[in-house]
Amino acid sequence: MSYLIVNEDIVLRESNTSAKGAGLFATRDVEKGRPVIRERPLLKCENLPVIGSGRPTVASSLSQNKLQQFARLPAGPGHAFRVPVEPRVDVKSHFAAGNGRLMNTVQYNEIWIVTARCPMVGFHTAAVSHSCSPNAYLCYNKDTDSLGLFLVRHVKKGEEITISYFQDDYAVPQSVRARRLQKWNFVCTCVCCTTNSDMSDFRRMEIKRLFTERNQLDIALSMHHIHLAPQWGGIAQREVNYVWDIATCIRMMIRHMKAEGLYGLAMTWVLVDYAEHCVKTGDLRTREAVMEEALVIREMCLGLSHPSTLYLANRTW
Repeated sequence: MSYLIVNEDIVLRESNTSAKGAGLFATRDVEKGRPVIRERPLLKCENLPVIGSGRPTVASSLSQNKLQQFARLPAGPGHAFRVPVEPRVDVKSHFAAGNGRLMNTVQYNEIWIVTARCPMVGFHTAAVSHSCSPNAYLCYNKDTDSLGLFLVRHVKKGEEITISYFQDDYAVPQSVRARRLQKWNFVCTCVCCTTNSDMSDFRRMEIKRLFTERNQLDIALSMHHIHLAPQWGGIAQREVNYVWDIATCIRMMIRHMKAEGLYGLAMTWVLVDYAEHCVKTGDLRTREAVMEEALVIREMCLGLSHPSTLYLANRTW
């Protein structure tokens, strides 16, 4: 079996169960929060050059080294991930048909990165397979111009490293996820898509419903405060009721996200939202515990040195 040693924690090897015919596997037990891969992106898809008369193509905008790496990525279902990386590829002949093969490679391997607000392609991270209940999270650090793959739970030796190809797009039912995964000709067999698919769909739709209800309550609270406060002697109690209802919605969202294993940035935002409402209700002990949990998850997703993590660690109320 062909393989490529990425580092002391990870090996990239062929796999019939992976989304792209190859995957990343742990070479030893690895604790959660560890960054198992850090690499510069091959391409930030927000900066794709326009193809047309007088415009550079994607190929002409990439260095020879990056083209070599792109030539080893699969260009679609049925194309193999070229492992190992030697010998060198004749990129001129590999992309001789023009920009089409390279664009197919980009579209097949790009992953939406919420911290970059655009899709990106990395070489090793392109091999990471999908799971709707993943054990890792892929992020981008603008300060270091690097992609980081962080574990959000403990991984055992031989276990495949997975992310969700729809990171932070958590309110998506199994049927929609299955349709989207057809792009990779991949059928997800995680517990959220097989034995527990009905309950998984219920939880994810509940997250979406609760998010909408939480926002509606927030709007109602704002309108009550702005327009009706001078007219109602009992407005203070009304506001307290709204705040408690909002906190209840957020608490239920967190419960469903944890049950689904959705330990990503979205969960940290929801946790911080809950902590803010704990301050409003005077529950400072819960606020401290929730903020600590949010910080731990953000560290797992982004690392200790990421600006977003540092902001949360130094946040005052």
